Amino acid sequence: MKKINLFVTAISILFVIVSCSKESTTPTTSSAGCATGAESMSYKVDGVLQTMDTMYYGGANPCRIVGISKGVEVFKIYVFSTLTKGTSKTFYFAGPRSTADSALGSLQSVGLIESGALDITISSDDKLCGSFSGPLKVTSNGSIKQITEGKLVNIDSKY
Repeated sequence: MKKINLFVTAISILFVIVSCSKESTTPTTSSAGCATGAESMSYKVDGVLQTMDTMYYGGANPCRIVGISKGVEVFKIYVFSTLTKGTSKTFYFAGPRSTADSALGSLQSVGLIESGALDITISSDDKLCGSFSGPLKVTSNGSIKQITEGKLVNIDSKY
């Protein structure tokens, strides 16, 4: 009888511990490798949030990533590499030069992205996700703009 009571007590304690455990704060990822969530593209220019209404990516080498706001292509990046499903890679902005595994980017009415890095993942279901891993430097009419907090989430391929 004591063994049964001890067993029931142990199971009860284990149940209480499991029931009280905290939820994980780790971002949920799809089996494809990108975080789950709605398609979106956003970034800040000198601290001011910019969001895109429509976004897509496509093409071989270079691959083109486009963000559209109010019907105008505002954000364009060309990645000089072949992006393969199920892989992740970091690309460095090389200013006006385009070399293998580099990126060339521009923001309408702001200028050409001169420095910084872009981390990209192409999921196994052909979605693009990624982020700017550091501030991007853009010179516009002699002044330097900082592009930060770039997020690319579950962007569909157009091609």
